[in-house]
Amino acid sequence: GGPLSPLSLGRRKVLSAAASSPDNNPGYGRFQYPNDQETTTLWFHDHTLGMSLENVYSMGYGYWLIRTEDNGEDGLSAIDCKEKPQKLPGPPALIGQDPNADHKTRCQIREIPLSFQMRSYYNDGSIYLRPGGRDYQFDVMTVNGKTWPKLEVDKDRYRFRLLNSCGLREILGLYMIYKDSNDKEIDVPFYVIGSDQGMLPKVAIVTHYSATVIEDCGVTGTPNKITSGLPISPGERYDVIVDFSDLPGGTVVQLKNSKSDTYDVMHF
Repeated sequence: GGPLSPLSLGRRKVLSAAASSPDNNPGYGRFQYPNDQETTTLWFHDHTLGMSLENVYSMGYGYWLIRTEDNGEDGLSAIDCKEKPQKLPGPPALIGQDPNADHKTRCQIREIPLSFQMRSYYNDGSIYLRPGGRDYQFDVMTVNGKTWPKLEVDKDRYRFRLLNSCGLREILGLYMIYKDSNDKEIDVPFYVIGSDQGMLPKVAIVTHYSATVIEDCGVTGTPNKITSGLPISPGERYDVIVDFSDLPGGTVVQLKNSKSDTYDVMHF
């Protein structure tokens, strides 16, 4: 998704050309990523010939988040239509911080990447690396490499960078719900603010069965009926906000996938 020079695209012949360039030492290549595009959510993975699927499937990939110098976003006004300050949920984890090891840091973070991947495992818990063709039915859904994880959240707004990192054409249909005291399922909407190439011109509210565009100054348009939640194709990214502010303490919110037999994804 990034604008690169022809010698930095990562294809096999490009790698060979870069490694044999007179500007480089023998066996070495120089690849440049200027980051001179609008802020957005990108990702990268290894392109070894004949092993791309296995490398991605083994978590050989990562996020590449492009921001402004002050950690802002291109295309986002400082004030909203009601002349109030407009700010996205944050902060993200910063360089040098380890939210997995530091509970205090983890409780402060409000921007979290969530990468989804279908997997199969052997009985000893090791990854089954060669699952077969495109129609193979995986056993479980993982998020950031974890099977059915739990993320503790406060009564606040969170920003999630969603990525479908499945390697076998697995399309996701994500939605969030919780159950009230009468065991009725209640939607928790995604506020979709961005996609592959940056911020969207308008925010869309997406639930399991509807998608609605927010028009001028908070006025919502006519809901469009859908049946699968937020559809995400392999390699596709979405930038969303989820608001947990009005939910009672202790509420369990479930993230589900309508496009597969593995419906349960994670919970909050």
